[in-house]
Amino acid sequence: MPTSSYQYLFEGLFPFSKSRSKYLNASLLKERAEYVSHLLSQGRSRREVKFIASMQVNAIKLLNLREARLIHSREVAEAGSEWAIDMELHKHNRRGKASAYNFTRIVTKWLTFSGLLLRPEVPALPFDEFVRAYLEELHNVRSLAESTIYHRHHHLSKLQRWLGERRDSFTEVCLNDVDDYLDGLRANGFRPRSLLSASEAIRDFFRFCALQGWCSGSIARGILMPRVHHRQTGPHGPAWKDVRRMLNFAGTSPVDLRANAIIGLCSIYGLRRSEVVQLRLDDFDWYNEIMTVRRAKRGRVQHFPIQYEVGEAILTYLKSARPKSSCRNLFTTFVAPIRPMGAPCVRSVVSKRMKLLRIQSENLGPHALRHACATQLLNRGFSLHEIADFLGHRGLSAVSIYAKYNPRLLRRVASFSLTGIQ
Repeated sequence: MPTSSYQYLFEGLFPFSKSRSKYLNASLLKERAEYVSHLLSQGRSRREVKFIASMQVNAIKLLNLREARLIHSREVAEAGSEWAIDMELHKHNRRGKASAYNFTRIVTKWLTFSGLLLRPEVPALPFDEFVRAYLEELHNVRSLAESTIYHRHHHLSKLQRWLGERRDSFTEVCLNDVDDYLDGLRANGFRPRSLLSASEAIRDFFRFCALQGWCSGSIARGILMPRVHHRQTGPHGPAWKDVRRMLNFAGTSPVDLRANAIIGLCSIYGLRRSEVVQLRLDDFDWYNEIMTVRRAKRGRVQHFPIQYEVGEAILTYLKSARPKSSCRNLFTTFVAPIRPMGAPCVRSVVSKRMKLLRIQSENLGPHALRHACATQLLNRGFSLHEIADFLGHRGLSAVSIYAKYNPRLLRRVASFSLTGIQ
């Protein structure tokens, strides 16, 4: 960014020359201006950007920055404490935790953006090389979903800390260690489902290590899975007439228009919430009316014709609700900085609509609509093979629940081979 651009940038923020000169004459002009320009490009308000620019100047004074250098995160925290004391000395200001926190948060983001923050090295967990190799296997060979890999890493990191206090070498780990660890989880109040999730992750890890020759295979074989009692209920989604009520909701606000598009994708196509947030503008070929979906599990890519109702909802959202942004994700936030919508927000959008319309469903959220979609397809005579393929499942076991509790539908699909369905 040339020097003349700095002048123009700060003129737009600070119209008075006296205050503007303070920002132009302070150190690290290039680094400060590039970050301010970045914030404005994200759609941040002028008021917020001016406050951040002020924090930058104060950070330069407190950190004694005359030229660009690497700054330790500890220095930023100490400067934040000094800033809180200065705020107490000023009239009409009170010292508080928020003062130090806000200063540290804002300055840390700026220094990270500029590449000037030196973070302390986090010591590696015990036996980290074995866990890393296992996670690479999950990602590169098995192509598991990122959420699955994250949860397995979460369980294993706890096991690593526990084993590190008990064993010096990975070859010393035995089945008794794993049993003691799982017993500790149970004693700490882990519920059966959570305990099952941890046990599955640990057993699969030791099975992988045994194949690599790093431990005995008896460890994985000896890990017993806790018994979880599943309630024998049918599909957990709402009735299709209630789904139609959600699709026909006549909201006109930007939030409602975005919700209409999301609900259409979840109910008509049965998309998972992670698949919804991964959709990009380039995934829609409006000329040929084709939509590309990247499945959350195993990286499968599918192409679907754009259904008229869903297509209209998406186009209305794009024309009347979606904020102008360089972000290429289909669904974004409404509040700056404009960024891709998170998966938890999708659940919030769907559950709010269901509660607003007082729709009865055992589960609230996009997965309930996925259940409703599968049930509706089965009601229309589609086979379990076709439904599994449409929803992105590899096998039939995941969709067999939709025919399990309905004798009429069971008779309809009786001609299909149900071998392997549990």
